[in-house]
Amino acid sequence: MNIVKLEIIEHTRGVDFLIKNYTDLGVLTVQKLKDFALKRNGYFRYDLKQFGIKRKLNEKDILQIFEVLEINVIIIETSQKHEENSISNQIVDFGKFKGLKWCDVPLNYLEWIWNKNENKFAYEEIKRRKTAPLDIENITIGIGKYKGQKWINVPTDYLEWILTKFDKEHETYKFAKTVLNQRVDSN
Repeated sequence: MNIVKLEIIEHTRGVDFLIKNYTDLGVLTVQKLKDFALKRNGYFRYDLKQFGIKRKLNEKDILQIFEVLEINVIIIETSQKHEENSISNQIVDFGKFKGLKWCDVPLNYLEWIWNKNENKFAYEEIKRRKTAPLDIENITIGIGKYKGQKWINVPTDYLEWILTKFDKEHETYKFAKTVLNQRVDSN
């Protein structure tokens, strides 16, 4: 069995795992990691070689869980905890989204604010979204005939259509591309 080298990033709401030797792992090992995350209401991102769970665990507990699951893991480094008062939890104090958290503001509005006056909160939230995992299992599509359905359930032909209609930097394009990539990786 493969040895999985993980970097742990602790959050206030859970733990993310960066797979440092992803390309060395076999399909069964990757599937076990994905199952581990999804059974714990987490996520798995093939494109970022990363997965996470919504539960705080210390390093000892993590190693014990993987041992029980018969997944050989080495923790190679641990990143510092993310601040509880991150930029995305700050409240917008102006404009049409006044009173909302920055993390709830649409991306196109964040980009408009950044381009207009270089607002640091807008910039930090844009940057966070570009590196944060896309939650295709739980977030719903907000447009078209599949509006309200989870991204993971949108048909492949519709996802391919989205790729032809949206710019590569648009969130809708990124969600569609992520789902399609996951489907290709799992086949």
